[in-house]
Amino acid sequence: MKEFLDKVFRGKLSYKNISAVFIVLIITGTIVALILIGIFDENQGMMWLSVLVMIVIFALGFWLNSIYWRCPHCEASLPMRVHKSYLVHCPRCGEKIDWNT
Repeated sequence: MKEFLDKVFRGKLSYKNISAVFIVLIITGTIVALILIGIFDENQGMMWLSVLVMIVIFALGFWLNSIYWRCPHCEASLPMRVHKSYLVHCPRCGEKIDWNT
């Protein structure tokens, strides 16, 4: 699946920028859901659609994060709750993670 995503995004997604993509997807999902709820406030069926859209966008963000938020050396998943400025070494292999190159 990662190979397919690399083709689609032409290698532009990596462990360095997936945090920004994740945040953009969460914010986009929230805004889209709020707009749809505002448009369809009296129609309960369409309101569920807006919640479903938000859940799908959130899930996409978490899914992409789980694929790309990994150590570039050992491919171990990095902890999500740690900001990358504090994450200097991989907790699994101990290699230094270079965020600038």
